Amino acid sequence: MPYTSVNHYDHFAEYYNLLMLGGYYDYQAQARTLATLIPEGTDILEIGVGTGLMLRELLALGYSVAGIDHTQAMLEQARDLLGLNVPLFQADVTDFDLGRRFGAALSNGGVWYGVWWKDGRFGYCGHLPDPGAVRASLRCVARHIAPGGQLVLSLQDAHVDKTMPLPDGVTYEQRIHDKGNGVFDKEYIFVRDSDGERICYERLTLCYIDSALFEGQMRDEGFTDPEVSKDKRYMIFTRSEADPF
Repeated sequence: MPYTSVNHYDHFAEYYNLLMLGGYYDYQAQARTLATLIPEGTDILEIGVGTGLMLRELLALGYSVAGIDHTQAMLEQARDLLGLNVPLFQADVTDFDLGRRFGAALSNGGVWYGVWWKDGRFGYCGHLPDPGAVRASLRCVARHIAPGGQLVLSLQDAHVDKTMPLPDGVTYEQRIHDKGNGVFDKEYIFVRDSDGERICYERLTLCYIDSALFEGQMRDEGFTDPEVSKDKRYMIFTRSEADPF
């Protein structure tokens, strides 16, 4: 079954911040955790920068930051938020070359991330339903991480149907549709409370990623198995000090 390598968020971009800042994520708490995991002054590349909300917090903590995203509408908002001095690039995560390496790469609910299962174990999820694209994306990002550097993934609960109120008189509805073999569609639905009108809709294809595939590819790229932060918000892969390139 064919899939595009990365989902686009074009229709979602206008309401992305309303959702993310309306309780979907706590960026300040996440940034505090990241400050305990990523050494001070590290240059960080965010994979799937969105509208720049996470990089704004990291900038405030003194990190040097850059980001990539596949959706132009998201990047336009990120540039408005972060200013022209933050390097931002429109790129496909399976095939890009920024011509430099970073001390850390971060995927904060982006291209791939960790999920907690009900039994307390964690697994992997992301926007790349094709296993070959997962491998290609990890190889590509690994080329941008310096020896001794880190790949940091956020951890969150597995996807379920839910409804949550947002500011500005809007309600968010999330619907999950299992397509089999770990692949599912996720509907993002925004409804105006005053009249029940649907004001924004996006349907994306995501996939739970086989742990052996993900961690095996990371080992092939010279990284350790993941360690989980004390607050269980993040997992960290660390690259060998030996230069693989």
